[in-house]
Amino acid sequence: MGALLDRDAELGELGRRLAQARLGEGRVIVVAGPAGIGKSTLLAAAAATARAGGAVVLRARCSPLEQDAAWGMARQLFGPLRTRQDWAELTAGAAGLAGPVLAPRAGEPVHAGDAMHAAVRGLVWLASNLGDRGPVVFAIDDVHWADAPSLRWLALLAQSLDEVPIGVLCAVRSGEPAAAPDLLAELLASAPEAPVRPRALGPAAVQALVRERLPAASAGFAQACHAVTGGNPFLLGALLTQLTADGIAPDDEAAARLGTFGSEQVARVIDRQLARLPDGAGPLARAVAVLGSGTPLRHAALLARLEAAPAARAADALRAAGLLEDGTELVLAHPLIEGTLYASLPRSERALWHAAAAALLSAERAGLERIGLHLLRTEPARDAATVAALREAARQASARGAPQSAAAYLRRACAEPPPDAAGDADVRLELGLALAAYLQPEAYDLLHEAVAVAGTPVQRGEIALSGARALGLIGRFGEAVALCRQALGQSGTYPAELRERLEAELVPNALVHTSTIGEAHRYTCERPPGAPALELWRVAAATMGSLIGNRPAAEIQALLLPCSSRMRWPRSAARCWPPWPR
Repeated sequence: MGALLDRDAELGELGRRLAQARLGEGRVIVVAGPAGIGKSTLLAAAAATARAGGAVVLRARCSPLEQDAAWGMARQLFGPLRTRQDWAELTAGAAGLAGPVLAPRAGEPVHAGDAMHAAVRGLVWLASNLGDRGPVVFAIDDVHWADAPSLRWLALLAQSLDEVPIGVLCAVRSGEPAAAPDLLAELLASAPEAPVRPRALGPAAVQALVRERLPAASAGFAQACHAVTGGNPFLLGALLTQLTADGIAPDDEAAARLGTFGSEQVARVIDRQLARLPDGAGPLARAVAVLGSGTPLRHAALLARLEAAPAARAADALRAAGLLEDGTELVLAHPLIEGTLYASLPRSERALWHAAAAALLSAERAGLERIGLHLLRTEPARDAATVAALREAARQASARGAPQSAAAYLRRACAEPPPDAAGDADVRLELGLALAAYLQPEAYDLLHEAVAVAGTPVQRGEIALSGARALGLIGRFGEAVALCRQALGQSGTYPAELRERLEAELVPNALVHTSTIGEAHRYTCERPPGAPALELWRVAAATMGSLIGNRPAAEIQALLLPCSSRMRWPRSAARCWPPWPR
């Protein structure tokens, strides 16, 4: 109970808001404050109260390592539900679109933007289906570190909570840079009430906590502890750990010697704790910080280069010291502990740890997306296997509807870099397509570079074709035309069929703007017949002219029937056509 001293007002306010959500007034509820102020403890207490009241509570804890993980936060939340007997009912209908979030889509890949929107909508339906069965609380700690796809889903869900008994309870650290700041801001802005901000502990609460750890502490000593920590619960705990380990008498004399104690002192406290623990505790703790919370002991032991027995003893010692939570999987007790241990590794050494983590996870046949999270944090080494792994991780992320995660993997693959020009062009293409899927303006520049560095005319044409289609789908018609024009204008001989496809891709994009409509007209009306795809656009021109001119249906039918029997429409023809100019 000591950890919840001075928290009656905050718990009461969270209880009120969750009660409103339980009655069908769904809402986003934000707990905000600086590191160590007790947000996680408050979140856990509110979630426990909601569970005791009959709500289904789904929890997630975000971390810096998983900021680029495709749907990492959403998968934490919904993962436990997969064992429910009614899982098939929960994912029926539109909720089935959330399937790629939990498992990659089988079969032919779809456009990443389509997959993203489908997955987001599917998750909204899944959450709504769950809410139809009773009150639900999504309790998300450190939401500022959530991955962008999950934040996009939460932001959309927040818009449809009015009549659903769902509470989205989020803890966010003040001043911490977010993985996706725009999406996080959109989510937080959807909360109907101001954030609940845990206050610093008052002098009486600090005195109670000090005397719980140091029963002989004087009142002056407790006051000094309050002064140097500012009533921050985590910093107070770290200070008391240091004083206890040093055997400091908690009297007024010691109080006079206490200086300021902030987050920079936490690293020294943790280092001194680790030094007092059995051999291997330090490497094991840092291995958990690198691998991320929830890692199996076996993986942490391999990364720390420990045998099974010493690793088990080290894990038990870390739990006893309060650095690890109880549980089968290894979870560091607080994000500040995790961040401190991780930051204690010099940058180049940290990259080596991540390279070793990627290697061991690969040997353990872990998923490529998880391996990719570690490859993101390694130093470039022109390694073809790294490029291949990152590209496959990106492909899986795209299939899950997470193009932002895919883009992170592909940026790192570009930096490796790929071992040859053809591979470089392909990676730039894939990165450009991922960026286009979530409407990033630099997509065209990447696609333009991919066309420019292509190794052969065929590769150049295929890249331009894929890039133009992606740009056309997001409404960047002029850039799609420019990409086709770039490929057609470069030297080299194209197979006739590829050139025809490029021209046929250029035409519908050129039709939609006055500055390029003349170019479309030249391709379809001023060139001699012969190319089947362009012939279709000639028919399109005549048909649109007849429709605009209110010609008889029989005349329009006579234009279209021959095409339907002897020609196959290109994919580019599936778009809506603008009126053809007279």
